[in-house]
Amino acid sequence: MSKNLLDSIMDKVVEICGDKALITDIDFEGPEIVIYTKDKLFFLDAAEQVRDVVSELKKRIEIRPDSNLSLSTDE
Repeated sequence: MSKNLLDSIMDKVVEICGDKALITDIDFEGPEIVIYTKDKLFFLDAAEQVRDVVSELKKRIEIRPDSNLSLSTDE
């Protein structure tokens, strides 16, 4: 995917969700845009922001926790 397209999507998502969402990465997976975040509360309760991003970008959005939020397999 084009670097400029990902950058413009990242800018738009950060504009809508704010810096407090701690977005670490954005990626395409098929027809969906996947947003990775370090903010546990944003991951759990981002319905309103996701709705705003979906209406702006006209794409399906999925929020996932950054790998730092996930427990290791040992835990």
